Amino acid sequence: MDDSALKSYWKEKGLSEDRIAQGQREGMMGYEEMESRETGKTYQMPLETYDATKGGYHSPDNFDEILEKPR
Repeated sequence: MDDSALKSYWKEKGLSEDRIAQGQREGMMGYEEMESRETGKTYQMPLETYDATKGGYHSPDNFDEILEKPR
């Protein structure tokens, strides 16, 4: 097997595990980390503030903006 293919596999595996761990941590703590595309600010949004009719969390600074997951 190609050495670069193995490195790529383990790198992707680590990234997936990091995302899973972050999701578990956020779920247990009752918040989700979200980011404003307009300002770049990161917010810790309580899960109960999710607006299902808009498909996300409203920015505390601008109600019309829906926050996104940080990259």
